[in-house]
Amino acid sequence: MANIDLHIQANTSICCACGRKFKSDTKGKKIRTFPARVDLKTDANSPFKYNHDCYPHFICCTCNINSYKGGCKLLFNIRQHNNVSCVSCFLFQEQSYPYMRLKKPVIIESPTINCMQHDHRKFELNTPNDVYMCLICNHILCPDYLVTTCGHSFCLECVNAIFFSVLRKQVPCFSCGTNLQQSNFVFPQTLAKKALLDAEVHCSTCQLSTPYGRTTNHKCIPNAKILQEHQELESMTQSITHVINNSTEIHKCVQRLSDTVLLKNLEVNKGQHKIYTQGRPRKVALITNSTFKSSEVTKKTLQKRNREISSLTNKITNDDSSIHRIKNIQDATPDELRQAGLDLPAMSTDKALAMITDCNITWEQLRKIKRYSAGSSIPSERQIRKRQGELIDDRFIATSLKLMTKSTRTDKMRLDDCAVVWLNDVQGTIINHLEQHLELNNIDPFNGEIWLKFGGDQGGGSTKFEVQILNVRNPNATRNVIVVLIFEGPDCMFNIQETLPNVSHAVLEMNGLKWRGYTIRLFGFGDYAYLTKLYGLIGPNGRYPCLFCTLKNDEIKEGKHPIESRTIHQIKEDYAKFKADGMRRERAKEMSRCIVMAPLMEIPIDHVSVPSLHISLGIFKKLYEMLEAAAHEIDAIIFRSQLQIAEANDDDDDDKLFKESEFGKKIKEEMDEQAGK
Repeated sequence: MANIDLHIQANTSICCACGRKFKSDTKGKKIRTFPARVDLKTDANSPFKYNHDCYPHFICCTCNINSYKGGCKLLFNIRQHNNVSCVSCFLFQEQSYPYMRLKKPVIIESPTINCMQHDHRKFELNTPNDVYMCLICNHILCPDYLVTTCGHSFCLECVNAIFFSVLRKQVPCFSCGTNLQQSNFVFPQTLAKKALLDAEVHCSTCQLSTPYGRTTNHKCIPNAKILQEHQELESMTQSITHVINNSTEIHKCVQRLSDTVLLKNLEVNKGQHKIYTQGRPRKVALITNSTFKSSEVTKKTLQKRNREISSLTNKITNDDSSIHRIKNIQDATPDELRQAGLDLPAMSTDKALAMITDCNITWEQLRKIKRYSAGSSIPSERQIRKRQGELIDDRFIATSLKLMTKSTRTDKMRLDDCAVVWLNDVQGTIINHLEQHLELNNIDPFNGEIWLKFGGDQGGGSTKFEVQILNVRNPNATRNVIVVLIFEGPDCMFNIQETLPNVSHAVLEMNGLKWRGYTIRLFGFGDYAYLTKLYGLIGPNGRYPCLFCTLKNDEIKEGKHPIESRTIHQIKEDYAKFKADGMRRERAKEMSRCIVMAPLMEIPIDHVSVPSLHISLGIFKKLYEMLEAAAHEIDAIIFRSQLQIAEANDDDDDDKLFKESEFGKKIKEEMDEQAGK
């Protein structure tokens, strides 16, 4: 593949540290290598021993600068020229034809340690073994080496340097010539790596013999001269520390020394330094001194400052700075967001759907709102309708019906399109809730029965019909309430008659149903006005207002005991009479005992209960009226006695005022009525 002439030409045209080809021969582009910085070790049997033609002669400016910082390692240490695969010739030939190069190479990262921090090239095997040698640098493999599919091993940094130098998708194996991609280089198995780490090696500097796996933190044992220098530095350090602790001001010489050491550490540690104290160490970071404001600099300088701020944030928080960037965006005002060219946060689809429901907004009104608020970022109508369909799913049925609603302008009832939603599978949903309560051991059956309560109530502009499970703790909690029907509008008789049949049949089938050895019993509840509508009565203020008996309104006021109780069968008979009479509502009190409609729910009336709160309010109202009447009677007695005293004596001005007052006139009229009777 490569002859001696090409090899010599390659050695004068590429960098001996990174392997990259020089762009030109102008001054500053390449620098002749220094003997102290090039490893001249070659094989004793090599014909190129101490021949400068066996390795590259020059080093690039970048690698020369990095060599002073300790970050440069030589790529080449060629022991002999291999006609099959020479690293120097390969790099020169591949970089001479730059077509089909990669724009950006992928650097293979070490999973455990950074190979640049482990100088494996100064260690040699006690027992030579070509299996543990890299075929590129001809040194022992680094701890994190790579194995090819053809079975040969290379250092991780050597493979990265080759791909970074040639920028090609494929490179030949430097042992057998097989074309290899980066995906063909893999980390070895655990046993193979353990064998390398267990191999005995010795340091070429201090000749210390140790297993290769223990050389990560190896420090060479200094000789006597270096040890003496260290002792002198230690004594000088103690003297300087004593002077600093016993003086009020720091001398300029000490300050310069401190600044020099600090700058050196910042350069070595890439802008980071730790000051060790008696407690936790303090961190010192290198910050660029800014002369101009951020509003006065170029875009490139501003990006550089942003990267520096992000780096400092990572050091302070010991975490990713993205969380703080997000927090800064959240805390920004709308004006700052507009200045940055960012739109205001868009309204989510769920939030838009909640706004439509809470504000009772129609789709036409929503379109008008979007036209007048173009920058509010309201989701599209298609997205909102799609989300609405996802929430409703197959468990619900949603439609629009003509129902009675109250006009906001005229305060009159009118027919309007209203949304109606009900459960598709009422029985399945109720049984599912019962199964969940049974698993949680939250059901307490009564005499082998499970009690369910069905009813409705109006609130918030809508009417809801729901089923409650009574044999559980906290039956009125929302988790124990199953809403089976909801519509927009009041709970008038027309609306109930139009919507309730969608779920009434399924709810009635639950009465008497057997479930896991228990009998389900259905009860009805609701306010009294709602119950009278549910069972077909004309209202709670008719001649026959009671749902539970057939007493008239006057008989109830007189306190008579009911003789006959209402039943479902009796209500149906009364409704048949109402139909036979021509369904005239004005004659319902005479013909059908105020029944004007067939019962919508055939729950037995003895299973219907009025809320105790409504009963308590009625009782309290009656007691208040009795108290008011008794107080009025006492006032009348007092007035009569005062009137008799006034008539017996001469009238004075106070008595005249008392007689002419509204209360006096009212009592006088009552006395005249009683006298007339």
